[in-house]
Amino acid sequence: MTFQDLFPSLQPLIACIHLLPLPGSPRYGGTMRQVYDTALAEAEIFTRYAVDGLIVENFRDMPFYPRRLPAETVAALATETRDVTERGLVDAIIVSGDATGEATNPDDIDLVRQHTTLPVLLGSGATPDNLPHVFAKVDGLIVGSYFKHHGKADNLVQESRVKAFAEALRALRNTARTRDSRATRGGRVRYADTST
Repeated sequence: MTFQDLFPSLQPLIACIHLLPLPGSPRYGGTMRQVYDTALAEAEIFTRYAVDGLIVENFRDMPFYPRRLPAETVAALATETRDVTERGLVDAIIVSGDATGEATNPDDIDLVRQHTTLPVLLGSGATPDNLPHVFAKVDGLIVGSYFKHHGKADNLVQESRVKAFAEALRALRNTARTRDSRATRGGRVRYADTST
């Protein structure tokens, strides 16, 4: 199954559920019931809007690496990514900003796009304000922090933020579909041309 088979939507939106701290984490609250209930409540909000998929992360199991990754770690990651990509074990590439919730540099998206034929997903920093600037550059969006109260990844999902993002995305999808249908003289195009 390919990425396009899994997500037939134009630039699919994948939302992040950041689990509350889990057992073994320094910040674990002592009960899995709260972890389950919070995750299910957030998933329920996402079902009300144009969210095409979910990623469940143990984001709140901090502490993480305290500073930027060392260059040798980044190099090893890049080498491994290329290896698994060439073996056909990767369905998409995620390009993210420097930290959770930080905007992804559009130049980084362009650079990755030059070196892969795989779908490229925006991995962090998407907001209704910057969405028009990155929408045509990517094949999909992963959004977590923006959906949270005050845009902070540690907070819970705020429905009004999900709604605002979904409305902005819907408008861009409609514009892209109209443009693509004109370009193909009424033919159906599943994905916008992201090579420009």
